[in-house]
Amino acid sequence: MITFSIDKKKSSYILIFLTTFLVGFWAHGYRYFNSLYSHDSLDISQGDFAWQISLGRFMQVPYIHFRGQLTSPMVIGVLSLLFLGCALCIVQDLLSVAHMPLVMGVCALFVTQPALTFSNASFINWSDIYMLALLLNVMGIWATHRYKYGFLVGWIGIMLGTALYQAYMCSAIALALLLLMRDILGGTKSSTVIKSAVRDMAVVLCGLVTYAVSNKIVQTVTGISSSDGYNGIASVGDYSGISIPKLLLDTFLYPFHFFSRPDTAHRSWVFAAHILLALVVIALLIYSIGKKQLTVPNQGLLTLVLLFFPLGINAVYFISKGMAHDLMRFSYVFSYLIIVVLFESVQKTLGGGDLRTKRILQGTIATSFALISFCNIIFSNGAYLKKDMEYTATLSTMTRILDRVEQVEGYIPQETPVVFVGTLDETPISKDRQAFGDYYPYAGMLYHYSATYNSTLNEYLISILGYPANLQSESDWVDRPEVQAMPAFPDKNSVQMIDGTVVVKLSDG
Repeated sequence: MITFSIDKKKSSYILIFLTTFLVGFWAHGYRYFNSLYSHDSLDISQGDFAWQISLGRFMQVPYIHFRGQLTSPMVIGVLSLLFLGCALCIVQDLLSVAHMPLVMGVCALFVTQPALTFSNASFINWSDIYMLALLLNVMGIWATHRYKYGFLVGWIGIMLGTALYQAYMCSAIALALLLLMRDILGGTKSSTVIKSAVRDMAVVLCGLVTYAVSNKIVQTVTGISSSDGYNGIASVGDYSGISIPKLLLDTFLYPFHFFSRPDTAHRSWVFAAHILLALVVIALLIYSIGKKQLTVPNQGLLTLVLLFFPLGINAVYFISKGMAHDLMRFSYVFSYLIIVVLFESVQKTLGGGDLRTKRILQGTIATSFALISFCNIIFSNGAYLKKDMEYTATLSTMTRILDRVEQVEGYIPQETPVVFVGTLDETPISKDRQAFGDYYPYAGMLYHYSATYNSTLNEYLISILGYPANLQSESDWVDRPEVQAMPAFPDKNSVQMIDGTVVVKLSDG
């Protein structure tokens, strides 16, 4: 008879992948099984490598060549969950969480993090890239802690992760701080903790410096300069005219704002869960300091780690001088691990008579994690439902518009110039869907149609509909008196031939 034995570590890894994929498909399966392209994902072939290099994300170029340029939701979805599962296995290997309900809870929180929802909803072409950036950053910290010369691998991992998407370097900082917290609570000498902190800081800084040098080399060789747009890196490091103390304070406080008004469904429930978890953290901290009799230096180090944690998970906010993009907040999820680290430390000191207390604490934490994750799942599916309706509305409206265009006397497909003036969202028939009011403030969720700003109409017609339109720029037409005098769609006179060009007046202004 053949028997198989699986040690506890391997079984925890199996549980991590099972939880990540099962909860992941519950949260995001709607998106992975449907082509709900919108916003920046309308160009379903990711061939604009010059743009990514200008943003300092040069490692996206070889990765996309490997993964394939087509934005295939299922491929991207499975890769995203695979990379995330691997990252969570690394976190588990470092933190050694013994209680499986907490392991499952952490997995659920990570895979339902709202930043991943926003990415999937409007920017799915980069979702797997973000999760790979997460994996490389946590792998950098893991190698640094696991091997004598692992710091060499560590800084390369952080460099590569940053070159995929810069915001995820905060994940490396967060994990390093959690490990410091674990060591402090475990009674490690303060001098050893400081050495570990200096080493981790050096690895992160070396990774970022190596990234900056590599990025400069890539841009020099390719002749592509850094973008100076809202999400560009041309002005990184230039704090002229910026109040550094205020920026530091805002960087520190912003995560608290996020947790007080979370991006999820049933915000009041989640906020209550956050308050409960915060109280448990305070209680565990008081118990840890008293019961474990931490030395005064270690108490000071623990205080510094806790104070620096909001700055660490939000470092990109400081670097970008106050940009709070929804896609840049994934690292906030590491905050939940503070309570896990505290609980794992405390439960080791609880005697047999404290078994009930241990179970109550574990149950409270696991239940809170489950509630937050469930609300996140409701939120993510609502977001994808909204995107589905946007996709359907765009298909319906654009079909009507193209039918009107083809009825214009003298129109020849591919030959006759066509210009769209205005946007679909501002047509007289555009209307807010009140049921989705909570979603409008977030990245890519403001719009009522898949084709948002005017330039995306071209991408929609070519990439999605495959329609042979000879589109012209709006800028040459919007101020012409005859165009301004036209009524907006769906008026019968909203589509006219003017000087050999078919003008479609979508909206005024």
